[in-house]
Amino acid sequence: MLKYIVAALIGYLFGAIQTGFILGKLIYKKDIRNHGNGNAGASNAVVAFGKKAGILTGAVDIIKAVIAILLIRIIYMNNVELETFWNLSYITGFMVILGHNYPFYMRFKGGKGTAALVGMMFVVDIRLGLIGVLLMAAVAIITDYIVLGTMSLLLVMLVFTIGFRLTPITISMILMLISISISKHHANFIRIKNKEETRIKGTLY
Repeated sequence: MLKYIVAALIGYLFGAIQTGFILGKLIYKKDIRNHGNGNAGASNAVVAFGKKAGILTGAVDIIKAVIAILLIRIIYMNNVELETFWNLSYITGFMVILGHNYPFYMRFKGGKGTAALVGMMFVVDIRLGLIGVLLMAAVAIITDYIVLGTMSLLLVMLVFTIGFRLTPITISMILMLISISISKHHANFIRIKNKEETRIKGTLY
């Protein structure tokens, strides 16, 4: 049980490193949550601070998930059976996303976890990460909505987990991530329905 607590704690603390918020405060002297759609993730960093800030935010948010999971693997690599190894990886990744979405020092108002999910996928299996990113980009470009690309990313993660990493813990983590993501993106779906959602082309050009 202790190993799971350690994984959850490390994951949450890494996730709570809120790149968009910190960058906004230190460099731009602004709170990212007061701009754009109010979320502290990479997509809103583009809107609030520009493309370079958005790219940097997304990159760091991906890397923090990678580092957190690799750290847990290093700690427990030789001390657990294979199923526990994957359970720890998923728990850590899940908690990185949770920390990103609900950082304690920001009154639990953070991002939406997409970049952190990408980082988690690359560590779980680099092929999964590549497929997920390519599909997400394709869906987002075709539909012109980032949120729909994000949903496809979660679908890929679910299918992969059921097919290759299925345990009660891993499937529970992914189903919870899907529920959280749908909840976090609820306003986006409403705006898409009302034709008010910001389109990718409108953000980049």
